[in-house]
Amino acid sequence: NYALGGGELNSRLMQALRHEKGLVYSISSELDSLKASSLWMASFASSNATAEQALQLTLKTLRDISEKGITEQELQETKAFLKGSFPLNLDSNDSLVGYLI
Repeated sequence: NYALGGGELNSRLMQALRHEKGLVYSISSELDSLKASSLWMASFASSNATAEQALQLTLKTLRDISEKGITEQELQETKAFLKGSFPLNLDSNDSLVGYLI
């Protein structure tokens, strides 16, 4: 998810929809692990005139990653982010308990 949309500024969705096409003001995604299954969600802010095109490109980008995976560079950036941000998840008793739960 980080490479697809969770990394926001560095994500593939941000690159494709904002930087390359200028279709959205912002775009992000998140993965919510539930007990029975997981839920992947994406959201973007765009004008009404570009919303349909942005939605279609979002779905295409999702299909591309589903079929081809992420690039080696995206994998390395994701690993670096996760290694660097993991200790921040343990910076308080509340966050540590939340992580353990």
